[in-house]
Amino acid sequence: MTRKLLDDCFLHDKDRLRHDEVLAILRERLSCVASPEDVPLGEATGRVAADDVRSPRNVPAFDNSAVDGYAVRHEDLNADTDTTLFVAMRVAAGHPVNEPLPEKSAARIFTGAPMPAGADTIVMQEDCEAAASDEIGELTQVTIPAGVKPGANRRRAGEDLAEGATLIDPGQRLRPQDIAAAASIGHGTLSVFSKLKVAVFSSGDEIAEAGTELGEGGVYDANRPLLTSLLSSLPVEIIDLGILPDTGKAMRDALSKAERTADVIITSGGASRGEEDHLIESLDKLGKRHLWQIAIKPGRPMAMGQIGDTVLFGLPGNPVAAFVCFLLYVRPALLTLGGARWSEPRRFMLPAAFEIAKKKPDRREFLRGMLTPGPDGIMADKFSRDGSGLITGLRAADGLIETWKRRSALRAAKWCRSSRSGKWGCRRRIMFSADGLLPIILAFAIVTVSPGPANIATAGVAMRFGRRDSLLFGAGLGFGLAFWGIIAATGMGAILQGSAQMLFVLKLLGGAYLLWLAYQSGRSALRVRERKRTR
Repeated sequence: MTRKLLDDCFLHDKDRLRHDEVLAILRERLSCVASPEDVPLGEATGRVAADDVRSPRNVPAFDNSAVDGYAVRHEDLNADTDTTLFVAMRVAAGHPVNEPLPEKSAARIFTGAPMPAGADTIVMQEDCEAAASDEIGELTQVTIPAGVKPGANRRRAGEDLAEGATLIDPGQRLRPQDIAAAASIGHGTLSVFSKLKVAVFSSGDEIAEAGTELGEGGVYDANRPLLTSLLSSLPVEIIDLGILPDTGKAMRDALSKAERTADVIITSGGASRGEEDHLIESLDKLGKRHLWQIAIKPGRPMAMGQIGDTVLFGLPGNPVAAFVCFLLYVRPALLTLGGARWSEPRRFMLPAAFEIAKKKPDRREFLRGMLTPGPDGIMADKFSRDGSGLITGLRAADGLIETWKRRSALRAAKWCRSSRSGKWGCRRRIMFSADGLLPIILAFAIVTVSPGPANIATAGVAMRFGRRDSLLFGAGLGFGLAFWGIIAATGMGAILQGSAQMLFVLKLLGGAYLLWLAYQSGRSALRVRERKRTR
């Protein structure tokens, strides 16, 4: 039997991975494990195309009318006055005529009908007037208004699809419009990848099935319905294994059963090292574990491994953490295993409508966020509470706000980089303006011009209001103080003091930078005040 996955496909050599590193490993090491199959068009929506589809003919196959009206030769029309023409023929959709359109005449034509030979322009019936009729009321002459453009209302052959054009590429998720395009060239079936079999279960003696009586100390299982709902939008077959009791044997039996029938196993909870947490121990006995300590919040403790050819994702027990980890890692992994091309949500730039006074700079955080109107347009705001067990935050939010790992604080009215896919699964990334050496150089300049207490205190105030440049500014202060220490120790102060022009330039630069920081602080404060006023 050919193995579908590499051994140790998730293996890495780090204690804790960054978010981008996790995505890179998933993208590079996972590949399609599904097989091609043909399905009717009615069952192909949402599936992943296994083969390309090319048009065997032009669509439309012939020039035809886009409206109900009259087909004419444009050269027969008067340029500045109305033109009256005899109605020589009638052409309906599905009933082509073999005779060409006579000169100085018109053809009554209907939407979708083929253009008669010689005609090149269609005039809408609403723009025409009846000039004469026969004894039974059939129109025999029609008046065409002046100013008709040549080629008006004419659909040309191949206008939608040219012969040989590619409609569908392998790895593409099929949408209703793709199904329509395939039908337009006569395809009754499409080659797609088979659905992945995904086993899902929860574990815990305290967990009860929704709709049953809740015992003392119990909680209803929210994670399994959450995960199965998320899976329902993907081309997978869900195997619901229910709720497992907190025993090692139950966990091993469930994993063994799932490994024989599923391509992927998704669990929630039980991935820590507590006495009642049996997932890791069972995975170590049955397969291979790669427990990733991911530098994110929520979702840091997340287990990934494999049992034979079956991939296992052990998600955190808190609903928000399970939700975030599914969207960030499990969803793209499932699509890749199912034959789809790797894809990430589109990203947009938005100003932040919130502040975070302090955060750990060594991890990336994903906050529940909403789009909100601001004084200058749409802004990204966060849910007021950040607990990973608060399903209310998921319900209120439009997506996720992704804060950069290297930031220790976030301020309002700064531009943020956002991503949005139109539904859950999107990410918004907060990104401040580019860092540089300017804060370091100018802080260094302030201190080296005069290391007195007043200047150092002024620089400290600038650090407080500088926001994004605080750390860099502080580094510059440190360099400046060190510089003066070296000058004092080596006796080179006289040489430095003699460079009056250089010192003057440094003072001007330092003063300008302090003014700029004050301006930025005042501008941010006004934006925050305006945002609060407009709420």
